[in-house]
Parts: sequence; C-alpha cells; structure tokens
Amino acid sequence: MKSPHSKTITRLFLQLLILVILSSCSSPSNKVTISADATLPQIAFALDELNTAFGAKGLVALRNDIEDADIVFSIQDGDGMLKEEGFSITRESGSIQVKGADAAGAMYGGLELAEQVGLYGLDGVKEITRNP
Repeated sequence: MKSPHSKTITRLFLQLLILVILSSCSSPSNKVTISADATLPQIAFALDELNTAFGAKGLVALRNDIEDADIVFSIQDGDGMLKEEGFSITRESGSIQVKGADAAGAMYGGLELAEQVGLYGLDGVKEITRNP
C-alpha cells in the first residue's frame, strides 16, 4: 500500500509530465522572428510597438539576427528609391522586409507594420512604399 506522500509525489510527477508534453506540442506558428538593429533608438521604439501588436494577436516576437527571419528591418544603401524618412514594406522569400531610407524611415515602417498587424494580423500585411 502506498503512503499518502508517495501518491502526492506521483500526482505531481504526472502533472509535470503533462505540462512538459503540452508545452512541447505548442504550435510554433505563434512565434515571429525579427532581425533588426535594436541599438538604434528609432528601431527599438518600433519594435516595442510591434511587440504590443503581436501580443494583442497572440504572437510572440523572438529576436533573430539572421537574414531569414520572418521580419527583417534594414536601412537602404546609398541611392535607393526612398527619400529621407521614407520606408517600404515588402514580402520577399516568405519574409516581411521593412526598409527605411534612414533610421527614422525604418521606425515609420515598423510603426506602419505594427498598425497593419493590429488591423489585419500578420498574414494580412500589405506591401507599401511611403516617402514623406
């Protein structure tokens, strides 16, 4: 006959096992990887707004400083089409690209992305180019 203490330990072990199994089965589709230079205050601000929008949609943002992230922030090189503080949001190779003419443009692009995610969800993000 098992002691009450033994039954409690067995019950706790089973609960822990169930928790581990359930957490390992959670869908990776609620995780979004982002590649961005968060040392720039403008981009850090946009990332905060994106995190708020993601949270409202049940998404979790993970930093991933590689180019194949779900969302990639960048600043255009030299003579691009974007003017000062301009930005574009495009879909390329399965990821969302947020490109700014400068750090302010990348921030405005990130804020636009956060607004779109809040309205339409991540799958509903529309491509856009804006030059002030």
